[in-house]
Amino acid sequence: MRASRRGKMAAASQIKPGAKDALIVVDVQNDFCPGGRLAVQKGDEVVPLVNALAKRFENVVLTQDWHPRAIDRSPPRTRAASPSIR
Repeated sequence: MRASRRGKMAAASQIKPGAKDALIVVDVQNDFCPGGRLAVQKGDEVVPLVNALAKRFENVVLTQDWHPRAIDRSPPRTRAASPSIR
């Protein structure tokens, strides 16, 4: 594990959320990981951090952006029937 990643994971261990706190994870999906349709360099490196943080929270909210099939201009990965949405 790289030093910067270790530092982020160590920082995650410092967070002490209460019962009324929530972790909101916005739009983390396979398509943004290496090999995905809209890959972001090192996009997969956020996953271990999200998982470590999620263990500390009672309330975790995951969001995912998608668009109804009727919107033809939307990228295929964001259409409701796309395998990437599942």
